[in-house]
Amino acid sequence: MPAGAETSDREAPSEPLARRDRAVLWLLAAAIPLVHWRLLPNLGAADLALAVAALAWARRTDLRRLPTVSAVCLASVGALWLWALIGGVWRAFGSPLPFSLPEFSRSFLKLSFYLVVATVVTAGLARIDGREVRRAVAAVLAAHAVLALLLYAAMVVDPGAREALGADRPAIDNYHHLRWFGDSSPDSVESLSFPRARGLLREPARLGIFHGLGLGFLLLGPRRPPRLGWSHLLIAVSVVLSFSLSGYALLAAGAVLTAWRWRRHLGDLLPPRRHLAAGLAAVAALLLVPPVGPTLYHAIGERAAGLVTGRADASTRARLDAGLQAAVAIAARAPVIGAGLGNFDVALEALRHRLSRPALIPPGSQGWNVLAYLAATTGIPGLLLFVAAVAALLRHRPYLAGVWIVSLFAWVGFLTAPFWIFLSLYLTAGAVGREEVVPEVVPEVVPEAAAA
Repeated sequence: MPAGAETSDREAPSEPLARRDRAVLWLLAAAIPLVHWRLLPNLGAADLALAVAALAWARRTDLRRLPTVSAVCLASVGALWLWALIGGVWRAFGSPLPFSLPEFSRSFLKLSFYLVVATVVTAGLARIDGREVRRAVAAVLAAHAVLALLLYAAMVVDPGAREALGADRPAIDNYHHLRWFGDSSPDSVESLSFPRARGLLREPARLGIFHGLGLGFLLLGPRRPPRLGWSHLLIAVSVVLSFSLSGYALLAAGAVLTAWRWRRHLGDLLPPRRHLAAGLAAVAALLLVPPVGPTLYHAIGERAAGLVTGRADASTRARLDAGLQAAVAIAARAPVIGAGLGNFDVALEALRHRLSRPALIPPGSQGWNVLAYLAATTGIPGLLLFVAAVAALLRHRPYLAGVWIVSLFAWVGFLTAPFWIFLSLYLTAGAVGREEVVPEVVPEVVPEAAAA
């Protein structure tokens, strides 16, 4: 796609946003960092935010005016929903693999809920000027990034503050270099142990993934080059301090695609020289301050080198090797219908003996890859239906689709609220509120002499 193809569409003048729409928009943005907050045992804050948004916009939204990319993508996911239902009913009457009807019912109800509310939310976001949406997302993620940085600094200054801050899972909140590379001795917990930022989320990897997706949306969603600012820098730094390879992969993908898309508009993209120099100096100083530098070397440098040399750590092997092996083993036994939605871990228990390293996948795990999860639980047809949805995004939003595709290999969030919030944001990126403004065509003036 030509670099200026998407930038040729000018954004329409922004209309005043209704107070209710603004409240719903900010509620959706705030749901991203609050995804792990539970109001009730089976009711999360992010799910409630999606439900409120769908109810608020249901009467005022005309689903027939969904943008083409949204309609095609959501129709493909709707076909996947129907196929998952057929597969679950089929498995209930007999299955070559263990099958849990309660697990399928819970997962299918989740998918039904997310599909309905995401359709309404996508239609609602398409009515709102894209600049308003990006302003809300940038403000919420930047505020969460500041909170994550403050909590990280507190844990660095006073390791005893970890419990007071709720970071009571040192195996996740810290990067234990020796243990991640197979050392199970008691000394491996204390030696080369470094804190990681995670903000309000359950684990640092989620911070890296969600903020990486958000940054990609902010940089690649506009129709014009966005001017880099402090909000982008704060979000990027929070991804760096998560020390998550998945977050770094998203950050790298977003940076490369941003540079490529706006390569002819770098003057509009980059901030003034004084601000750019201040930002680069701040980042350089941060990378030199302990324990950031040593953590980068061990948690990112050595782990990335292990991917090249074949000596990857346990977490990386689980994501890239064991999880894929498990999905292939399940799909091989049930290639058409799959094991049934929500039954990845149930079916895996009967096939653990086929894995080269079964200990890398703990009981109850759903894997770490959306594509592998869908292939295992809905079969090859279900996977192809989801690929069709991604293809629609790739055709109409190629740069955003690049970041989105990377995220599919980073986490298995198909049945979580952030997945559908980001999908709605990506599908409606660049919305102008009403109809897209078509660039004016200047008629060619024919000289009188030539006309004669």
